[in-house]
Amino acid sequence: MNWSELEAISLVNLYGGYNEAAKESKIHVSLLSKRVANVENELDLKLFRRMTRKNSIVLTSQGEALMPLFQQMLNTRASMLNQAKAYLNLNEDSIAVGVSVMLGDLGAGRLMSDFFALHPHVRMTTIIKSQAEIMRLLSEGVLDCAFICVPEGAAFGDYWTKLFASKCGEDQLTITALAESREMWVGISEKDTIARKESVTLEELRYHCFIFDRWGENEPAGFFAGFGANAEDYETSAENFLNKDYIYRMVAKGAGVLPQMFYDKQPIPGIKFLRMENWMGASRALFVARGYGGPLRQFAQFVKESAGQEQKG
Repeated sequence: MNWSELEAISLVNLYGGYNEAAKESKIHVSLLSKRVANVENELDLKLFRRMTRKNSIVLTSQGEALMPLFQQMLNTRASMLNQAKAYLNLNEDSIAVGVSVMLGDLGAGRLMSDFFALHPHVRMTTIIKSQAEIMRLLSEGVLDCAFICVPEGAAFGDYWTKLFASKCGEDQLTITALAESREMWVGISEKDTIARKESVTLEELRYHCFIFDRWGENEPAGFFAGFGANAEDYETSAENFLNKDYIYRMVAKGAGVLPQMFYDKQPIPGIKFLRMENWMGASRALFVARGYGGPLRQFAQFVKESAGQEQKG
């Protein structure tokens, strides 16, 4: 059993299937399958079992018992590598920052720019990926910190435990609340007659196509559930939100509507944001950091102070 095999098991478990894990990690699906099989053969047991749904897998009882141990081993390795890297690069001030793919403004760009203006010697590397991938990279120590957006309540607890907290001890974390939203907004073309309103119901948008990020696996279901509705009853489209300008042009032309809990405060040409009525959900924008001090600690403190000033304002 080696590290690459343990990482393969962690990836397949995180994404719930070999194909999704291969797509996210850029590792060929046959190689992932082989690595998992090597561990199963070595231990003489099965870690995963396939579900009825194509390409979907879940942990066996033995897999559930062993997964925390596998993850602990990976975390220990990541921690040791980070400490070694920190020791060997005492004079190198660098921070790896993860930003989840989304169109709403979490303030990441502004905070990073303001911090760099005060600390020009600190090199900041930005990695933009899907939320699940950002959480994985953060938990494994590849990222020093990240800006994320997570649902509140029971969903928040489940999400946090599954994707992060169980993989990284809470004592290693600095968590700063950036913003909270209990409203849902929808961006719609100014040419649409509905754009004359200040708020809109889900029923009024029944014949519109709702645009979601293609990396947000459960995003459509969660959105419609927030209104007590089913995603199957509405038309949806999955687009790559990294193509921000393209998405906004689609909406401005009337090719779809864009749900947002957090959105850019600056006006977007051709688009009006309407408040959606009867929304029952909530989300929090968070900054999460893990590390051993130095510039990361400075950045975490800067983000905390900036967030506090905005909340007071």
